[in-house]
Amino acid sequence: MAKFFNITADCKPNLHYMVDISPRLAAMKEYVERGEYFTINRARQYGKTTTLRALKEYLRNEYYVISMDFQMQMSYAKYRSENAFSVAFAKAFVRLAKDLNPVMNSEMERAVWSLCRAVREAREELELVELFQYLSDICKEADRPLVLMIDEIDSAANNRCFLISYHS
Repeated sequence: MAKFFNITADCKPNLHYMVDISPRLAAMKEYVERGEYFTINRARQYGKTTTLRALKEYLRNEYYVISMDFQMQMSYAKYRSENAFSVAFAKAFVRLAKDLNPVMNSEMERAVWSLCRAVREAREELELVELFQYLSDICKEADRPLVLMIDEIDSAANNRCFLISYHS
């Protein structure tokens, strides 16, 4: 099949004409190497998802990359409380981490299964603090750095578990 211009969804290099984004990927990798976070914030159809997918591929030999999509993996109901969000995030994270299974070391695999057990056995107690502790344990046990990429994070905006209420 001949390549064509795609303006409706993420681009795939083998199907679509694409601009060479290698310099952008190298610049983003510098942020990752420094342990910084960054956002890609543009209007619709500017290549944000395509860029994240390319970055995942670009980093995969040196990093464990977990690529989440809040629009696909986190329904509105998942934001009703801190606990509901933490459980949903943990379930999605574990599901994606299992894809790393052939390459992750055994210590990291045990830490991922610890998070999985917490979701099954102590889900009512799993709040953000505990979720972050489990994620920290996974990162500590990994034999290479772990990068978490979240696409469509704006779908989480203005949801209850992220809002702080101020009382006078």
